Amino acid sequence: MATYKCYFILLLMIIFMLNKINSQTLSTVPCKPVLDDYFKYLTDRHPGRSRYLHIQATFILQNRYVAYYTGYLSYFRSSNSISGTVTVSFSDRMWTPPCGLTFCPPQNFDYKKTDTQTIVINRLGAIKYILNSWGNAIIKDQLQCYGINEPFYTAPTRQAASMFVMTLQKVESFITK
Repeated sequence: MATYKCYFILLLMIIFMLNKINSQTLSTVPCKPVLDDYFKYLTDRHPGRSRYLHIQATFILQNRYVAYYTGYLSYFRSSNSISGTVTVSFSDRMWTPPCGLTFCPPQNFDYKKTDTQTIVINRLGAIKYILNSWGNAIIKDQLQCYGINEPFYTAPTRQAASMFVMTLQKVESFITK
């Protein structure tokens, strides 16, 4: 009987350890195979269909501001990259919602004061942000990948305390004639 208790306790300890290991953060993987999947999705021929990627992203800027991105990316043969122009809302742009006589505190992310940025991603995971409304300033970084259908991110560095996290969703629509 005591032997079975020891085995049972050992089994519980193994299950506990496996749960502990599996509950840790995701491990990164090389970006090339992950991005190859998205490039293949966009470049494979599918007559009568249009394919693109829906992007949602968050950028924490210098530990002070937050930016939210939404839009669509497509494949561009001329640059052999995935790119597109997206809408960006910033936390430092305030607005006061209409609310009559009650007190209405200002809100972040004024939806009437959005910017546009062009995002360009190459096959190796280099990402470029072009600030279209701020004189086309360019920021370059390197994506870190978790896997296919998992988030991407750029890590903060000593030079820039900013972090970008994005998800890509495959979208397909039928072209009507």
